[in-house]
Amino acid sequence: MTDTAVAEPKVNRHVRDDLAQMDLTQAVVELGALIDAVLRSGYLDEVAASSPQVERALLILNVCQTQAERAIELSRLCEELQAGASSSL
Repeated sequence: MTDTAVAEPKVNRHVRDDLAQMDLTQAVVELGALIDAVLRSGYLDEVAASSPQVERALLILNVCQTQAERAIELSRLCEELQAGASSSL
């Protein structure tokens, strides 16, 4: 086997990992946008006044929004770290 034949799977694995990380980041961004759209619509705020369950759901959505924002930051950081690791190969 040549050196390039050995190195090729590593490069492909890193490319695959980079793409998977980017896909994860995009999915979390979309989830955050969906939660934000639900919260901004105000519809649940109107219903929450008459339903404690909806009020609880709003609290949970606010926590989910905060966690989605954190997950986006962490996922982007992972992308940067993977890009740095890939470029050092």
